Amino acid sequence: MLSERTQDPSSFGGRIPADAIAMAPDKDRLIMRNPQIVNGAQTVTALFEAFDRTDRRDSSAEVLVRVYRLPYERTETYEQGIEIIKALNSQNPIRPSDLHSTDPRQVRIEDLLTSLGYRYLRKRGKEAKSGRHAITMRNLALYYLVCKDYAPHEGVFGQIEEIFGEKSKYDSIFPEEAISRELNSVSHIVLSYVLAWRLAEVLEKVEKDLPKYARELSDYTFYFVLADMHHKLGGWRVTGFKMGGWHNWWEFIESDEFENGLWQYAEKVFKIASRLPHEDVEPRKFYRTKDATQRFEQRAPSVRAFNTFAARAYDNFGRARIQTD
Repeated sequence: MLSERTQDPSSFGGRIPADAIAMAPDKDRLIMRNPQIVNGAQTVTALFEAFDRTDRRDSSAEVLVRVYRLPYERTETYEQGIEIIKALNSQNPIRPSDLHSTDPRQVRIEDLLTSLGYRYLRKRGKEAKSGRHAITMRNLALYYLVCKDYAPHEGVFGQIEEIFGEKSKYDSIFPEEAISRELNSVSHIVLSYVLAWRLAEVLEKVEKDLPKYARELSDYTFYFVLADMHHKLGGWRVTGFKMGGWHNWWEFIESDEFENGLWQYAEKVFKIASRLPHEDVEPRKFYRTKDATQRFEQRAPSVRAFNTFAARAYDNFGRARIQTD
């Protein structure tokens, strides 16, 4: 229930931005389109306590809130809304990733991924539910930063909130123009996102089979292998993948043949990456440096060596499709 009583802002249970707001004909309700509870722990807690106190669905609660019309249809108005929300929550700062979870770009990515059969989890609270076909926004941002900029040391740092907090970084990882395009090309950015996520999922499986010395460092070396494989697959696709159309490429990277064919290569690169630090250097500190990335680039297998594994996976994929047909 919404109250019209005026209170000091600090007493409000929560703030609700919405695309559109209108008073109902009975003037006893507000009608909101796309409402979002922002930093609303007090709001939700108060509502739940009222429900739980008697365990009856007709339990009522009166929670003071402020409702703002902040249309999210366009990036410009969305970003203005973000600045307002930041100012209103200065005493209880909201994480940049939470502020961007309702960004029109993120909603667009969700729509594109849904069309491919994935779930896109934009909220932090749902990260534990990630999986092969459940992609979390925050982890995707970090994986793609590592791949796009070939910066595995950034992955080890793991500064996810920095990606969402710095406009230049955010725009680089989630470029509005690229995201808004129709999914009709193999070069569409959402397929690069899918590739990064798929590789990460494969590498998590490979980690479990590594020898002890390599497995102990895999929390760090994971990002080096991810960057290497994403970069080389992008190059190989241009020259080695002969099937036309984006759908064939997507089916290939989702296939068992893709995973099985690149498993051995990934295992090899994990071992190489685990031998990078000097004995007198603390691994965590070392893998956070650009020097680690440079040394890895010098020791990683050649493009030619990678292409051998990719071509084998591709041939097996082609044969499997013929048998299925």
